[in-house]
Amino acid sequence: MVPVSIGFIIKRMKWFPLLAVCAAAQDLQFAELKDFQLTNGQTASRVEIGFRTYGKLDAAKSNAVLFPSWFGGKSENLSSFVGPDKMVDSGRFFVITVDALSNGVSAKLPHITIRDMVNSQHRLLREHFGITGVAAIIGISMGGMQAFDWAVAYPAFAKKIVPIIGSPKLSTPDLLLWQAQLSAIESAVANQVDPRSVMPAVNAIHQFAMRTPEHDAAAGGDWAAIKKSLENVTIDPLNRAAQLRAMMSQNHDLREAVAKVQAKMYIVVAKQDHMVNPRTSLEFAKLGGFPTLDLNGNCGHMALGCESARLTAGVRAFLEQ
Repeated sequence: MVPVSIGFIIKRMKWFPLLAVCAAAQDLQFAELKDFQLTNGQTASRVEIGFRTYGKLDAAKSNAVLFPSWFGGKSENLSSFVGPDKMVDSGRFFVITVDALSNGVSAKLPHITIRDMVNSQHRLLREHFGITGVAAIIGISMGGMQAFDWAVAYPAFAKKIVPIIGSPKLSTPDLLLWQAQLSAIESAVANQVDPRSVMPAVNAIHQFAMRTPEHDAAAGGDWAAIKKSLENVTIDPLNRAAQLRAMMSQNHDLREAVAKVQAKMYIVVAKQDHMVNPRTSLEFAKLGGFPTLDLNGNCGHMALGCESARLTAGVRAFLEQ
């Protein structure tokens, strides 16, 4: 759910076979998944997945860390969390940042679930890297939802899993937020109106939930500049709708889900998050006896920026255990 409005040009690279898949680190690469089975029963004959790599895969292929993108985000946006002194040490781990389905880089599919994203990543790791297990999976926001689902869908695949401001089961406030945005886009399409015309309203709804009212009121800001920024449409509305539907599919029975988990988990929540309510994550942690990191400031969903030092230190310490 971390919004990204960074415009950039991606030079699409030809997909390479397995032996060359670890080409130049940090360059955008693509892998093709054939006959990809969706959870809705449909099959996509060809699905392209974007990814970037950092560090070196060891001989045993045991040091990989998967890092899927957040809502509307792209693999390159995760680069700031990867490095020798960052959240994930690329000197120790082989980090794979992945573009989630329908993010503008990976395949555009209108009706997907979080499980579809996870299944595509599982096939990417096995078929194109030859990786049968990872050291860790880390995800932020919608990436955190994917991390929770990984723990349930493929319990033995990761040794450690770190969902950050994500959720295993969306609460009513979360669903109301996403439904408001989705309804605006779907209404435009249904009435044969360019869905880009409703994006300023959609962006306003989204931005309102990013931080707490207390934080924004105290921070002030140039309203004219803020209003103008809402008109900057860099995310395809139909991609946004697809990922909204995917997030709204996250509805695990917590007790059943926890019973399946085999990985060690470290669950990060923002206690004043108005975008992804922390309640179900905290309940999941309590049921499973998993340690948590509670970010308590008034930055809401943007706590990962406001409390980045605590977050980085906590995740690094967990990965080094």
